[in-house]
Amino acid sequence: MRAFGAAVTADGPTITVRGPSPLTAARTAGHDIRAVAALVIAALAAEGTSTLHGVYHLQRGYGHLLSKLAALGAELTVRFTSGSGEGVDESEEPAAGCG
Repeated sequence: MRAFGAAVTADGPTITVRGPSPLTAARTAGHDIRAVAALVIAALAAEGTSTLHGVYHLQRGYGHLLSKLAALGAELTVRFTSGSGEGVDESEEPAAGCG
């Protein structure tokens, strides 16, 4: 979230997010389903175009999240990659509902 410009501090098990903070586009990666979901939401709120790696984690429990966000008007492009989801792009498709 800091990559987007959020004011985040951590003290032991407590994380504090101070806002509002204007978010800006970022290139970042999530390493689990909850982190990636939070990064997707931050990217949608940020000014500019963001690149997120690790979006394949969403398939475990939020498989329809991106298409539902697109149906609500989010501009998303999903790039499918080989292996673990990181690497060279094999194909590119707009999420459902994107132009």
